[in-house]
Amino acid sequence: MLYVSNLPFSFEDGDLKNIFNGYEVTSAYVAVRRNKRSKGFGFVTFSTPEQQKKALDSFDGKELDGRTLSVKVAHKDERRDEKGELREEFKTQEPRAKKGGDRAEPAAEKTPSDTVLYVSNLPFEFTDDNLKAVFEKHNCKSARIARRRNERSKGFGFVEFENKADQTAALALDGHNVEERQISVKVSMVGAERNPDEKPEKKEKKKKAKAKKTEEKKEATGSSSTLYISNLPFDLTDELLGDLFKTKGHNPVSARIARRRDDRSKGFGFVEFASEADQKAALAAIDGATIGERVIAAKVALKDSETREAGNGNDNNAPKDGAKRKRNRKRGGDKDGEEKKPVERKEKKDSERLVYVSNLSFDVDDNALAKLFDELTIKSAHVAVRHNGKSKGFGFVEFASQADQQKALAKNGTELAGRTLVVEIAKEDANPAPADADAPAEEKK
Repeated sequence: MLYVSNLPFSFEDGDLKNIFNGYEVTSAYVAVRRNKRSKGFGFVTFSTPEQQKKALDSFDGKELDGRTLSVKVAHKDERRDEKGELREEFKTQEPRAKKGGDRAEPAAEKTPSDTVLYVSNLPFEFTDDNLKAVFEKHNCKSARIARRRNERSKGFGFVEFENKADQTAALALDGHNVEERQISVKVSMVGAERNPDEKPEKKEKKKKAKAKKTEEKKEATGSSSTLYISNLPFDLTDELLGDLFKTKGHNPVSARIARRRDDRSKGFGFVEFASEADQKAALAAIDGATIGERVIAAKVALKDSETREAGNGNDNNAPKDGAKRKRNRKRGGDKDGEEKKPVERKEKKDSERLVYVSNLSFDVDDNALAKLFDELTIKSAHVAVRHNGKSKGFGFVEFASQADQQKALAKNGTELAGRTLVVEIAKEDANPAPADADAPAEEKK
């Protein structure tokens, strides 16, 4: 059995089987969610191991409808049937419980919207205006990109039309290519009221809680001098962030990249100006500007947000004077009330044989990463994974010589599994541990 991923979301079982036309296929199955939408991958079973190997060699990395297929030998899992689906006895039988131990309510029924479309697989740098422009010919009323709390796009959005006729006509854009991505366009589903018989007092309680939350948000007012800048390159320094504004004709009072305890950038920062007028002028000039391949986002920072970040950040109760609170719990044998000494930062240098490869598709494994550098002499290739075995989206490749490492850098900007790779020299400790020590894996700073 082969595992085939990065399939078009419009594919059904028959479409998957047709890919392998000419091979002895006994079954082909596209995995789907509970709402019957494709998960973008599937399983194909062949009559013999020889047929399977031929298909693997022929189709792994092959282009299909603008997508690069990833084909691997499927892992044997006794919990699954011949289609790769979980057997009934291994499926969750009960609805997921709520916090507090109460049993979850069944999902509310949903009905198709008459004016709204759901659009997915969008480029992550897309704005609301970009999305609206795609549907401009169909009398688009409004368009909105779904975003996370840090303002990063979730890769999908919603488009509203004046009437059902325009909505139906716009469905023709399903599968349309937008900046090398094939977008999926479907009718948005509207959820029915979950508890139509809910008691009035319970509704009133929810209403008050919502009003309280809204009031709390209003209290978080914007700063009159500081900007919050996100989607920054991780190698950007405070000085370079300040220089970015100077090139646009604006002179900040200070610029600071938010960093983790190990001094790695968090990808965002704060820039302070002498006056609110300077702040607003800089905001208009910098929001949407590009650094390399990144489109940076700028907005007015919330009051005290920089102070909270400096005070180890996600804590909403951090002291507003910027002072870091002492941690009272014991650490590594420290006495109560004593502060732990700061961790000494290790000096880093450019590796002579190792490269760091990022923006990997989550389907790329060690073998697929190594295959990218087939023409060079490789000692090892490793994709970084989380505790659950899922890829982190980056990896390291070690070469036999520095000459091969330098040749490998030419792969920077190439496509692999539908993503544009970033290939650069990796960093390693300037003073590595002795050979008999348990040295940590080399990491990019």
